[in-house]
Amino acid sequence: MEEEVREYLGRAGADPALAAEMGRLTAGNPFFLGEVLRLGETPEALSDVVRGRMTGLPPGTEEVLTVAALLGREAPIDILTRVAGLPEERVLDIVDAAVGARLLVEGDGPSCRFVHDIVRDVLREALPPLRRRRLHARIAEALEERSGTRLTEIAHHCREGLLNSRMAGKAIGYTRRAAAQATAQFAHEDAVEDLGRAIAMIDRLPEPDDALRCDLLLDLAEAQTAAGMSAAAHASLEATAEIAERLGDDSRLARAALGFSDPIYLAMYEEMTGIDRLAERIDRVLASDLAGDSPWRAQLLAAAALTGSTVRPVERSVEMAGEAVRLARLAGDDRTLSRTLIALEILLRSGHDHGRREAVAGEIVEIGRRAGDLAVEWIGRENEYVELTAGGAAGRAAELLDWLRETAERLRLPSMVSLAAWQTAVRAYLSGRFADALAAADVSGAAHPEGALGRDDASLRREVFRFLSLRAAGQGSEPGEVQGRDSGEVQGREPGGGVQGREPGEAGKTGEALALADEMLARRPGQKPWRILRCLALIDLGRTAEARDDFAGLARDGFAAMGPELAYRFVPDAVSEICAALGDEEAGRILYGGLAPHAGRLLGWSLTDLCLARLALLGGDRDLAETHLRAAEAFAAKAGLRVHEPALRALGETLRSTGT
Repeated sequence: MEEEVREYLGRAGADPALAAEMGRLTAGNPFFLGEVLRLGETPEALSDVVRGRMTGLPPGTEEVLTVAALLGREAPIDILTRVAGLPEERVLDIVDAAVGARLLVEGDGPSCRFVHDIVRDVLREALPPLRRRRLHARIAEALEERSGTRLTEIAHHCREGLLNSRMAGKAIGYTRRAAAQATAQFAHEDAVEDLGRAIAMIDRLPEPDDALRCDLLLDLAEAQTAAGMSAAAHASLEATAEIAERLGDDSRLARAALGFSDPIYLAMYEEMTGIDRLAERIDRVLASDLAGDSPWRAQLLAAAALTGSTVRPVERSVEMAGEAVRLARLAGDDRTLSRTLIALEILLRSGHDHGRREAVAGEIVEIGRRAGDLAVEWIGRENEYVELTAGGAAGRAAELLDWLRETAERLRLPSMVSLAAWQTAVRAYLSGRFADALAAADVSGAAHPEGALGRDDASLRREVFRFLSLRAAGQGSEPGEVQGRDSGEVQGREPGGGVQGREPGEAGKTGEALALADEMLARRPGQKPWRILRCLALIDLGRTAEARDDFAGLARDGFAAMGPELAYRFVPDAVSEICAALGDEEAGRILYGGLAPHAGRLLGWSLTDLCLARLALLGGDRDLAETHLRAAEAFAAKAGLRVHEPALRALGETLRSTGT
């Protein structure tokens, strides 16, 4: 626009250097440009232009147009009449005259609107503050009595029309209702803005109301979570918890604790580390005087089961979640039941009771459909998608993934948009398309950069695919090529630690993979899945002694330190490969027992029968290894798991060579 204004000024013989200022004054409107140039290049000149157009119009014009300016873009005639306090015929005469003077244009309804925002701005800015507030208050009263008015309009005029502290409660109430309406329409960012305005007005109340502040902060945190503002949501919840503790209000403290855990339900693939404080807060609320039949107790128990699952046996966490479901059923509340079932389903993923998990996912979907809660249905459908993928039903899984992507966009929930993109990335990886997996992981991170926990977990997830891609390139084992090792022992290692027959670029890729693992562990010290990946890179580089030392700590006491992470994403595949490469028969025997119930399925991203075939061969049972290999080959062909083809071929060659 500035360039167009510059050209206009040049043609008019004015100084083109004034283009920015003149554009700001007139928004580039040719009529106002010409008039301001004629009268003088100042804001006062623009005001003179507008008031000059009002000269000769009927008495009361300025009053009516001022009310119209405060009403916004569209001014209904009935509201103008009510607020201006003039007869309807007189208001219509004024509107007709203003249309003739090219200040207004007729709208629908009947209504009118200004020919340009400049006119409206001039009239608004001329109003003294007290007069403006009084008019806003009268507009709010008129809109309250008018059916079909949007809550956000009434809320706006209530806020702008605050004349005394008694009116603040009404303004807060309408603003909160407007936020709820925005949430129902998936306008989560608007809800955040409305609730922020409501909280800002609490200090205008006749007396302090910390309970109301608590409730508004809880609403704000929920809206911020839905909008993907995880860090801001955590700050709101922290403020809520502090107020609730000061008030001794266990119920509100429980809601705050649940608010902290709610994002975990909506984005189920965050790295479950660094949440000790959250787990402690939930445990503290559970130990409080909160009544046993409180609607919050079942949800708190489910949250405790989930957040503490990495530090207790998963079976105990499943028991806790099951008890939470029982309490929720007794309460008869669908929202509570859905939250407890979601926690239970997540915990069941590391077990082998697939029938129970499938039933739980189906019940979540049914609750969502019964309650008309598309977000709950989405979570249940995502659970079903994971189960279909694990069972190798590629066609049905692909159809459901399309639904998940489309519905996430419709819901406008960043956590779900991100999760749908993440599942797209996993699907691309399993199909052997590393570049597509990385691209989809980038989309996932961009959709929800803060992650559910307000951290950089999205980038950590993406880097997993980069590591696996680097490792595949370093081994020359992209799908369609033969992976160089899977025989149960380290082969082709040079005495100095290098790898025989490997091109310098390939060794470089493997070195990059190790450097990436070190970088990720610097960001998340001790994170076990990245320690597993680091062991793989060390083995690939011939640094087996170092890999053996680190792996011994992970495998100690039957992989007790791994907990549910032993069934996580790539971990079963990677750990079985490490056992085979290091010749660790004891660890391999324990791992075989843990993985055997999952035969015939994917476990995370891992082809369970491929893992079992490696481990059977490691234990010296060649026939069992061949049985598992045939099952793995059949499953991979059915499910389109091209990423596992190099390992399947390599293991097949090993079995053939050892059988001769």
